[in-house]
Amino acid sequence: MITPNLLAEPIAEITVTGTAIAKAQDPVRMARAMKLGVEAGREAFLAGRMPKKLYSAAPSSPVEGKIAPSQPKAA
Repeated sequence: MITPNLLAEPIAEITVTGTAIAKAQDPVRMARAMKLGVEAGREAFLAGRMPKKLYSAAPSSPVEGKIAPSQPKAA
């Protein structure tokens, strides 16, 4: 069953896209950019996701492995 919510989202997207194209300094280039973005998204979807890992990798630390700053020598 099609509900108003299912119809509202695509209409809103079309409105935003249309406004972006209409208000762009170069509307033809903006329309081409939108088209390429849609095509790129579709290609990425069709390429498939990378396999899920069976283990969890530990996140790296922004501090671990850094060389400590040298301490000034006492006189």
